[in-house]
Amino acid sequence: MYIRKSEENKLDGLLLIDKEAGETSFDVVFKVRKQLSLKKAGHAGTLDPFATGLLIVLLNQSARLMEIFHLLPKEYEAVFVFGEKKLSDDITGETVLSGARIPTLDEIKRQIPSFTGRISQIPSDYSALKIKGVRAYHLARSGQKVNLEPREITIFHYEIIDYTPPFLKVKIKCSTGTYIRALARDLAENMGTAAYVKELKRTSIGDFSIDRAYKTSQISPEKILSPDHAVDFIPCLTVKDDKIEPMRHGIPFNSSFLADPLSYTDDFYVLKSIKGEFLGILKNKKYFFVRSTAAQT
Repeated sequence: MYIRKSEENKLDGLLLIDKEAGETSFDVVFKVRKQLSLKKAGHAGTLDPFATGLLIVLLNQSARLMEIFHLLPKEYEAVFVFGEKKLSDDITGETVLSGARIPTLDEIKRQIPSFTGRISQIPSDYSALKIKGVRAYHLARSGQKVNLEPREITIFHYEIIDYTPPFLKVKIKCSTGTYIRALARDLAENMGTAAYVKELKRTSIGDFSIDRAYKTSQISPEKILSPDHAVDFIPCLTVKDDKIEPMRHGIPFNSSFLADPLSYTDDFYVLKSIKGEFLGILKNKKYFFVRSTAAQT
């Protein structure tokens, strides 16, 4: 496919991509940029190379919406393997322990409640988190000590789908910043054994499902979704018709722009016209994102 130069900057919105195993998230973005002749694109949440599933790619202006997507919960399906420990806590790592005890299903079920709700988690040493500007996995691979701080995460749902020892298949809905391989590691350690993640598939981000995603070989401009599909969960403010152009030209937002005399706080708000057209997003009473043209559907 070839997109004319005059068209490339008109492509704005998001693509739902079904990432294949072996691809990096950067690989996917590069393919999208190349196929659609885009100058700017980014992804809303990294997937490890061995992982598959939903990756949202944001195009041109919509790349600014990454912060919004970090507010959305993620859902995964994963296969844990008990009895073996890997350096990276996933299938790509070197085996450092084998022959560890295989837990029973009842043991596992008793542990699940302690990994549900608001919990503290220490990410894997082989994560992409930065320590003084250096990725943790770079430090770990070079043999340096990695000291990552615990972080608060939320596990909304933790379901056992199947257990055929030593393989445990689970479905997990969680907040951004959750490391599934750390969940496997900690679940096993609580039972005095070891585990790693063999398979990992992201099935949803917010209301966006893998069922609506395409392989990179299938993408086209017709598959692009309008950015307003991403912000249905954010409160909405309605802008007067005669204030739309001033807004698009950067005139500072104030209450006189509103069609309805509503109060608004230092938070995210979607801005829409009286006709329901998506105009942009307000954050802390300032423009976070302004759409320069009418939204796609």
